[in-house]
Amino acid sequence: MVSIIIPAYNAKKCIIEAVYSALLQKYQDKEIIIIDDASTDKTIEYLIGNFMSADDLTDVENAIVPSGLDELFLIWKGSLYDTVVKIYRSTKNKGVAISRNKGVQLAQGEYIAFLDADDFWHRDKLRLQMEAIKKSDAVLCNTGRLLFNNKGRMLGKYIGTPEVITLRKLEKTNWINCSSVVARRDVILKYPMKNTQAHEDYLAWLMVLKDYDYAIGVDKPLVYYRVNRKSKSGNKIKSAKMTYYTYIYAGYGKARALFMMISYAINGIRKYSK
Repeated sequence: MVSIIIPAYNAKKCIIEAVYSALLQKYQDKEIIIIDDASTDKTIEYLIGNFMSADDLTDVENAIVPSGLDELFLIWKGSLYDTVVKIYRSTKNKGVAISRNKGVQLAQGEYIAFLDADDFWHRDKLRLQMEAIKKSDAVLCNTGRLLFNNKGRMLGKYIGTPEVITLRKLEKTNWINCSSVVARRDVILKYPMKNTQAHEDYLAWLMVLKDYDYAIGVDKPLVYYRVNRKSKSGNKIKSAKMTYYTYIYAGYGKARALFMMISYAINGIRKYSK
């Protein structure tokens, strides 16, 4: 089974599209876990009121959950999709890294798929990735992505991926977009994302590939990725600093990290300008 982890914070305007794209995957053996990170815009209430049928809701407000985790808010299973959706709500905002980690801890699948609440998937995404994984001994698989803006307009830009990603390739630029990742749960548990001043997902992929030989890529536009200039990665100066600290936290020396950051910026320009 694949457990789809969707962290959400004030995602009222886009979460329905993300959840719908996960439900409609042609890969059947899946569950969806939404971690609401103490949203203030009533993200979950909006999702329930505009998407989920009340007849399919199971009130589990008093359910027992693992120690240290917040309350399980509700479970929903739409008969049309034959997929269970579990929603957890944090009592205070803890950041996307902690939210993803919580989802991984709660997951029951052998594999984890990450999907940010402002992105969405092509219907064939999980099916094609699981087929690729079965043909390989790789522990992590990613895909290419199409870019669109906050107004929902496609930008006509495709960011592809190598079919084989080694540590050396990943050091030069982050080919692995988080919303495209499918990975073995035991590996993700071994390398949880850290809530630091680094790029939490890039740091995790670097650590994974220090222990495993390679990741694989499905070079097809299977993720629709929202370009948000107000995000951490949208601020170029802040993003550069975060890239530097990513290399530091990954165990590289300061001089090496500075050199790698410059190389990363150059390769990033090449990647996005193709």
